Amino acid sequence: MSKFINNSLLILIIGLFAYIFKTSDGYSNEQIITILTLSAVTIVVFFKDKNVTATQRFRLLRPSVLLLLGMCIIAYQNGIDLLVGNYDMNTNVFLHHSLITKGIAFASMAIVAFIFGYTNTSMPFNSINSKSYNQEISLDALIVLSTIFTLMFLSTVDSAFITGQSYVESGSLEGSHTNNSEILLNICNAAVLIQYAINNTGRKMSLRRFIGGMPKLFIILLVLYLVLRLISGAREPVIRTSLILLFSYVYANREQPFRNFIFVICIIATSFILSIISIGRGVITNDLSKKYETGLAVYEARQSFSPSTEELASSQFCDMIAINEFEKQDNEHLHGAIQGRYLAVLFIPNRLLENIWPVETEMQGSAYYITTLERGRKSNIGLGTTLQSDFYLDFGIVGMIVCMMLMGVLLKKVDLSLYSDVKLRYSLFATTMIIMLSSSAFYLSRSAFIPSIRLPLYTFILLYINRLIHDNRYI
Repeated sequence: MSKFINNSLLILIIGLFAYIFKTSDGYSNEQIITILTLSAVTIVVFFKDKNVTATQRFRLLRPSVLLLLGMCIIAYQNGIDLLVGNYDMNTNVFLHHSLITKGIAFASMAIVAFIFGYTNTSMPFNSINSKSYNQEISLDALIVLSTIFTLMFLSTVDSAFITGQSYVESGSLEGSHTNNSEILLNICNAAVLIQYAINNTGRKMSLRRFIGGMPKLFIILLVLYLVLRLISGAREPVIRTSLILLFSYVYANREQPFRNFIFVICIIATSFILSIISIGRGVITNDLSKKYETGLAVYEARQSFSPSTEELASSQFCDMIAINEFEKQDNEHLHGAIQGRYLAVLFIPNRLLENIWPVETEMQGSAYYITTLERGRKSNIGLGTTLQSDFYLDFGIVGMIVCMMLMGVLLKKVDLSLYSDVKLRYSLFATTMIIMLSSSAFYLSRSAFIPSIRLPLYTFILLYINRLIHDNRYI
């Protein structure tokens, strides 16, 4: 009966938020407080989900929790700052005061839909016969590749990379901060960590012992890469790689490596450090202390109640742009054109695809589309996107809700598989997706879903080839 009540409650809340979204045409304190209150209720429903064990329920190091945290920051932080007087209605992130309530209701619908899908899923990915999957596969070939691509990456490191000038010069819609050697390096590093986790599944060990058992050359080169990336001002590759390592440990041991309060402290400390790095990377100087001083000064000047997450919260601007285009201007949605482009790029390199299926710049992804709407094709900076806006551009509000429910189903399966019985084994593809999706869950709140599976897909292909080299049997 409780499941029926929870489902009815979540559906009613989605309906109410949809009504507010459609009818609101301005800022309303009462409506925002109502949205925040009901959203808090749905968060309680999420953490009281009966389809996970009590042990799993209270583990904060879950992909679903990381994604939900990112979505909540985007949905609610700016609204709370407005309510407590830190912001006013003309703050840039709201685009226009008539969109404030709409934007918060929009993101809240996405969150509640995600929770609905999550709480109505009770099964992990299908496991396979452990006897046929218990063979250890050598890491040697993968480490050789990782070493080669690390050296190639190091050959691209110059003063512009270290000072942050490369970010300033490549901030256009067409620009990219990541070269091909780094993409290949990320694939190889992920493959090493995942295969290492598979080889050590079921061997109970501490996180320190788990890391200490890795090949020393790999650890040295991995640390060197992460340090250089931090110095350059990049955060996403550092966080993603660190989380791949962490979730590889979780997968191998099927347990959280530390207590929740330590996890919370790490999140707070990491968000502070990365905020300073993010601000400092725009300061063009070889003096790292100058970067730190500037970053700290800007950080301290922020007015938000949570300065460390202010940049992530600013992604709400993307929601506002999308809503303004399709609700205020009453334009047609894109009917899956962007999602179709994403799928094509998964299998065909974009440069080749341009000759087969040429499209305007803005149709290459929701981040391009949103940036073009607000700043034009010649913008010198990309505005990004959010998970819910990416679906909304293509499928409208109903399609967005359905897609977010499916995201809840997927993340629940990842959670359950990650913390399942250590005796269970999963296919190589499922294992790769479990670990890689876990590592990208937090950033997924401010990105598109289909592009986020490119790296996992290519990592799986590399792992598959490596396994075929060592084992003539099919996986």
